[in-house]
Amino acid sequence: MKQAARNKEYDLWWAMSAEAGIRSVQLCNKAGGSESLFLMDKGELLDLGVSEKGAEHIIYRRKTWDYEKQRRILLEEGIRFVPWYDRQYPKRLLQASGYPFALFVKGELPDETAPAVALIGARECSEYGRLCAEYFGRELAACGVNVISGMAIGIDGITQQSALAAGGKSYAVLGCGPDICYPPANRNLYGLLAGNGGLISEYGPRVKAVAWHFPARNRIIAGLSDVVIVVEAKAKSGTLITADMALDAGREVLVVPGRITDPMSVGCMNLWKTGASPAMCVEDVLDVLAENKKMQTCDVGKQTAVLDEEPEQALESEEKLVYSCVDLYARSTEDILERTGLSYQDLLRILTELEFKGLIRETGRGYYVRATG
Repeated sequence: MKQAARNKEYDLWWAMSAEAGIRSVQLCNKAGGSESLFLMDKGELLDLGVSEKGAEHIIYRRKTWDYEKQRRILLEEGIRFVPWYDRQYPKRLLQASGYPFALFVKGELPDETAPAVALIGARECSEYGRLCAEYFGRELAACGVNVISGMAIGIDGITQQSALAAGGKSYAVLGCGPDICYPPANRNLYGLLAGNGGLISEYGPRVKAVAWHFPARNRIIAGLSDVVIVVEAKAKSGTLITADMALDAGREVLVVPGRITDPMSVGCMNLWKTGASPAMCVEDVLDVLAENKKMQTCDVGKQTAVLDEEPEQALESEEKLVYSCVDLYARSTEDILERTGLSYQDLLRILTELEFKGLIRETGRGYYVRATG
C-alpha cells in the first residue's frame, strides 16, 4: 500500500462525507489519500471497491463541497478537526479496530496520562441503577479518572453529571455533530461537558442524530476507555453492543450486579456469566486499572453503594417498619401492606409522613422507593 498523502482540506471533505465510516481510513489509504479520492471518477472508485451508490454519493459530495464554508462553521462553533494521524488524536483509540478517520471535538480530548472508564447503561434505569451510576461517576471522578459515556438519558447522563459535580472530567461521544445537543433534555449537561471535559464525534457540524449513528459511535466510547462498566442493561440492549466492542478492543468489561429477577439487570448478569467481572465498589475498578498499569495508587478506601441507615434512628416504630419495607426498587402499596400487616389508612398516613420527611418518594401511582438525594 502506498503512503497516503495528507491534506487537511481534502481530509475534512472526506470526514464530512457519509462514506467516512468505520473503513474510511483503510479506503483513504488505499486510494493514496483524500485528495486522490476527491479526483477519482466513478470507474476508479468502483475499482477501489466502493459500491455504486457510494461512488455516486462521493461524486455528489465533491460537487457541493465548500471548504471555506465548513472551515468558518468549525471556527464559529469552536470545534477542532482532528484526523487520525494528528498528534492530538487519542492513542487509545488508534489501538482499537475500526477507529474513525477523524474526530470533531468541542472542548477537550481526554488526557492521555489519566485513566479512563466508560460508564454505560439503560436509558430507563431503575432507582438502584441511578444510585449506582451516581456512586461510580462521583467516586471515579474524585480519583482523577476520566469518565466516558454517551450523554444519553438515564445511566449515561447520570454518571457524567455526577462526575462533573465531583469536580472531575467527563467526555461524551455523540451520534451527531458536536454542535448539536442530543438528546435536547440534556442541554444543561451538554454545556457543562463543553467546559469541563469534551464533546466528541466522528460526525461533523450540522450532522443530525440518526439511529444508525449510535451503534457506530459505541466503538469510540469503548476505544477511548481502559475499562467499561455496564451499570444496568436489559437482555437485549444497545449497551451490550458497546460491551462487545470493548471486548473486541481488548478492554476489560465490569458489570454492576443486580437482582436476578430484575429485567434491568439481565444483561449485566449474562455478561457476568460469560466472563465479565463484578463491580461492587469503586475499589474493584481501581484494582483493574492498577493491573492495567494505568493507575498505581489512589487514596480511596473500599466503599459500597449501600443505603444510609441513619434516618431510621429518628423514626417511630411503625414508621421504621414501613421504611424497612421500602428500598431502591419500587414497591407497591399492596406489597407494603402485605409485609407490614398495617391497615390501609395507617399505611397511607405513614407513607405520607415518610415522604414529607424526604425519606421516600412516589415514583408512580402507589409505588414508592427510598429517596437517595
